[in-house]
Amino acid sequence: METFYLEALVTICNTRLLFDTKEELGEHIGFSLKQNTIRKLKPEFQQRAVYNELADEFRELVGDGLTLDDIVNNYETASKLAAVGKNTDEWVFGWLDSVEDPLMGAMVMLMVKGWLPRYTARLGNAANVKKDMEAMFDLLDHYTRRDPRLKALPFVHRVRQLIEKYEEEREADEICGYCRAMMIHAAWTILCRYNYYRHPESLPQLEAEMGYCDVIDMEGYWKEEKGNGLWYIQAVDTKTYDVTRYYESDQGWRSIQYMLLFVDEHSEAALFHPVYIKRLLENGHIDTDVIGFYESGMDDVVHPTIMELVQYTQHGALPEKIKMVRVEKETEVANIAAMIKERDVKMDYPDCLYEFYICLYAITHEAVYVELDDNRVYRIPKDQNPEFENADINDKIGVITMGDKRYISYDNVMLYIDATDEARLLQEHGIEVVHW
Repeated sequence: METFYLEALVTICNTRLLFDTKEELGEHIGFSLKQNTIRKLKPEFQQRAVYNELADEFRELVGDGLTLDDIVNNYETASKLAAVGKNTDEWVFGWLDSVEDPLMGAMVMLMVKGWLPRYTARLGNAANVKKDMEAMFDLLDHYTRRDPRLKALPFVHRVRQLIEKYEEEREADEICGYCRAMMIHAAWTILCRYNYYRHPESLPQLEAEMGYCDVIDMEGYWKEEKGNGLWYIQAVDTKTYDVTRYYESDQGWRSIQYMLLFVDEHSEAALFHPVYIKRLLENGHIDTDVIGFYESGMDDVVHPTIMELVQYTQHGALPEKIKMVRVEKETEVANIAAMIKERDVKMDYPDCLYEFYICLYAITHEAVYVELDDNRVYRIPKDQNPEFENADINDKIGVITMGDKRYISYDNVMLYIDATDEARLLQEHGIEVVHW
């Protein structure tokens, strides 16, 4: 009976997932495959060691996320689904529109287009992976441009650049950047990101998967490169910023406050219209017409002095392009602050002004406690509010106030509970205000 590790190695070998030829794979693992088959690799301990080493090398290449296990475990299923596919853009685009799993979408697409062999195929060595990968990028660029809400998406080009950069820098004994497993990973990455931008309700998941961003010092006043607009940026955390634009209109000076979220090491950003939070709190879901996605550029990743955001979505209510220069002279900063204070600045969308306090007090097996004021806390029982079951002390849990309304906020899972009426809060959610 074949072990999982041997079956996985057979798949890797027969489909040329990591190396273009069997001989290259054999040289890499120290087991000649010129006359032998991979099935002769024994005992099980050696099979496991070889497979785990290959899986580790793939993870070092692509980072956390999609693993070699994921690809191997889904290969046979993808092959069966691809058997009924048609090698036309129309069929492929219809398939990608309908499938929910980006990995299955990517693998079936690649098989149908003839860029990835089926599970039982014996097509021999891989000859044109780089050419196939370029064709795949062109296809996915065309596919993502079909959405009328989106312009050209920068991450399609960025994935291509990352592979090119790796290939230029890799050592001779490392896995090639132009291999079929990398092609699967590239397609999966693009489809994942595209799905997030088509369905902004997935933004919390995108933010979580993009991981930690290095802290960038961008707090303070900024001037628009063209025009009289001023911006004030204030950090909420390493990814999120409150940004206020001050501008002069026919009715005098006005201000509008946005929320700015960076992902993927600040290379991309989402800008939220002021009504975003109000609608989210009132309706419990994200409205796609109040979020714009941007390609972000800075002259320095530690202390930027120039920042540019170029929108690749089609939201006219949000700026199409923002280019600003940091105000660094202390005298100029003081003059701007004084000018804003002296002007009778009117706020756009004043009913959308809110404050968010991260005030998680404690977590026990039975409940989550959120601080309300100096001596009172909300006790949130987990059995009546299962969304809090996996709450972590580092999560963004707190209180949002907007006008005369107050909400308990679990920002990580986009959960907002109206806590204005404490009697109703207890009746509907079992959440009570207790003295601590």
